[in-house]
Amino acid sequence: MGARIAVIRKTRGWTAQELARRAHVSYSLLAKVESGAAPASPALIGAVARALRVDVPRVTGQPYAEPRGQAARLHEAIEPIRRSVDTYDLPDESITPRPVAELAADVRRISALGQGPDRRRASRAAR
Repeated sequence: MGARIAVIRKTRGWTAQELARRAHVSYSLLAKVESGAAPASPALIGAVARALRVDVPRVTGQPYAEPRGQAARLHEAIEPIRRSVDTYDLPDESITPRPVAELAADVRRISALGQGPDRRRASRAAR
């Protein structure tokens, strides 16, 4: 829970001291909770949620969401995209891959085009 508090706080651009001041809790307690050294009491959770202007379930990580809420609409929109991406990789069966030797020859030819006459001589001398 402390890690979630820290993430929300940092997205607001607040320091831990600023959150402690806004939530009316001690900085040392907040630092201990964020580091996992102390458990978060219900009072601290409520105060931090109010200060951060988020719901308590967001701080606690509880999966309480409306069935027709924004998250549900988002998941509905993602499913067709996921299906499309899953099938996108399938190659066209009418395309046959080129042999490796042919690809290697093309790479050598293109590499040679990028090298001027001076570079080709230096490359041969280095061999």
